[in-house]
Amino acid sequence: MKKFIFSFALSAIAALAGTYTGVVSDAGCGAKHVDGSDASIACVKRCADRTGKLVFVVGDVVYNVDSGDNGKLKDYLGKKAKITGTLAEGKLNIEKVEKAD
Repeated sequence: MKKFIFSFALSAIAALAGTYTGVVSDAGCGAKHVDGSDASIACVKRCADRTGKLVFVVGDVVYNVDSGDNGKLKDYLGKKAKITGTLAEGKLNIEKVEKAD
């Protein structure tokens, strides 16, 4: 029984790891500025400078980003990105960030 529970726990953890494509935004802007326009990028940058709370918007879902990963996202504010990472405790922990097409 213990092996089954351990195996189930490992599968659940693995299911949370993945690659996500979306837009890097600020918590205040959320999904309002995901069009990649110059105005949206400028707004996200201003808000991110003010709050320091970044999110990653994938479709209709807004993921919180671990604050320790903010530096990895600074070049992608308001822009589309592909993130490889793990969802844990309601936050996206980022391993790798790439430009998305």
